[in-house]
Amino acid sequence: MKGGKELAELRIGEFTSEYFERVYYYCLKKTGSETEAAEVSQDIALGIIEQLHRGACPDSFSGWVWQIVRNIYAGWATEKHKAKERLSDTDISEFEIPDNSDFVSDLIREEDIAAIRREMAFILSEYRNVLLMYYIQSKRVCDIAKNLGIPEGTVKTRLFRAREKLKEGMYMAREFGKRSYNPERLSFSSSGNQPSGLPWSAVQRKIPVNILCEANNNPSTVEELAIELGIAAPYMEEEVDILEKSELLKKLDDGKYITNFFIAPSECIEEVNELCEDFAYDNYKKFWQVASDFVTKHYAEFIGESTMSEQDATMFFFLKLVTTVKETSDGAAWGRFKRKDGGSWGFIGYEQGARHGRINACSFSDSGRSGYGNELRVYFDDSGRFGKRTYNRCDVRSSYLPAIRELVKNGYSTEGFTDLQKTILDWFSDNGYFVKDGGKYKPAVLIFEGDKLSELRNLMICEHREEYDALVAAMKKLHDDAVGVIAKYSVPCLKDDFDYYVCAMLYKMRGCVAALVKDNGLYTGGNGDFGYFSYEK
Repeated sequence: MKGGKELAELRIGEFTSEYFERVYYYCLKKTGSETEAAEVSQDIALGIIEQLHRGACPDSFSGWVWQIVRNIYAGWATEKHKAKERLSDTDISEFEIPDNSDFVSDLIREEDIAAIRREMAFILSEYRNVLLMYYIQSKRVCDIAKNLGIPEGTVKTRLFRAREKLKEGMYMAREFGKRSYNPERLSFSSSGNQPSGLPWSAVQRKIPVNILCEANNNPSTVEELAIELGIAAPYMEEEVDILEKSELLKKLDDGKYITNFFIAPSECIEEVNELCEDFAYDNYKKFWQVASDFVTKHYAEFIGESTMSEQDATMFFFLKLVTTVKETSDGAAWGRFKRKDGGSWGFIGYEQGARHGRINACSFSDSGRSGYGNELRVYFDDSGRFGKRTYNRCDVRSSYLPAIRELVKNGYSTEGFTDLQKTILDWFSDNGYFVKDGGKYKPAVLIFEGDKLSELRNLMICEHREEYDALVAAMKKLHDDAVGVIAKYSVPCLKDDFDYYVCAMLYKMRGCVAALVKDNGLYTGGNGDFGYFSYEK
């Protein structure tokens, strides 16, 4: 075993080669200043080296490093904010505004109009409006107060502070943030009822997305957001107002704004993905064994007229089992949101740039259509790993589904069917859902009457109760571990929603276990889709 000093040197070398550059760019993204980023990243590096020399021996080096990064940066940002606050705490409401030469007038005489306009763009409307009224429209303090419906003392206070802000900006080299020239890209996922088109309608442009990125875990004023993105305050105020009304931004008691949902940084995504991969390696054979044993025993009971092979049917029940086990840890997470627009949607964002994991996971998605007591759903393999796609389209109209039900009840014969019904069934045949054989249509999906699918799933669980309970226990541990990861990267005001964000991120697990059963030779079929049709009795 390596000694403490030798281990510390190895960890320091690992930090220098693997993390330091990433830490610098993390600080650069937060500060928008190369000078400040260099300063903070050096402090972080010294802190980490000092801790390692003192004997720190973290179980998870990556998690430990990033926790220190966030702590030191948060301390630096707090001190910077306090310094700004100390400069603006003076109460000047009783001050008189001189009528003779002042700073603004001097600037005008010096014809520095462009600079004035620049700085006016980054002053909030409550200050900007009194400046315009007083200097541009030549209104008296008493008239401004009457026009705005505020005391004269408040007008004087705003004028004084506005002039100070203007003066400060004129004499500084304005540094816009990185987002002003290099906007960040995010991907999103959502769930639930979205009657007004939210949240997607609010994040279709770069500006709102990057406002959300900047305010993520980083409470910011409108002025700070305006400078970071290089956008004039009047326009930024409008964008912020829209995002707040959309419930994607939250206004705090101190007037700052914070992103009201979790945006997972790439490091968080990588850590959660690692948990999913560990779970998949430990459990994929157990999932497959349960599904395989069940289908081998009961295949003849449910296959009926379907052309689906036993291997493909096993894959179908395997996916059902994995989904059922996952849902045990979801609890009430999916239905926890009650929105102002009458919806119940949840939302999560993902930073770009997460590294590929050990498992090249496939991306199964289940989609379909319901209506008139019928349901057609399909597991689609979007990666192409499982072979050719059996079903060419999933945009099935609800009005098509009764034709399938009548076909089943008619013994898969179209005798007595209308031309429209036959046309619909031909469409299903052309797109792979049925195989046409003379006047009959054999299904390429599994067909279930009433609650038969639920009964079969419950039977599978009952016949393998011990194995199922062990999988559920492992899944709950995965869920709890993932909550712990998200807690490291999020803020307390979102803690009530952590379960939801975990549920959204753990879909990686299903793709991992599915990939492993294919890549390790448990599934040997060549079907890229696994579907079923269910109808009322």
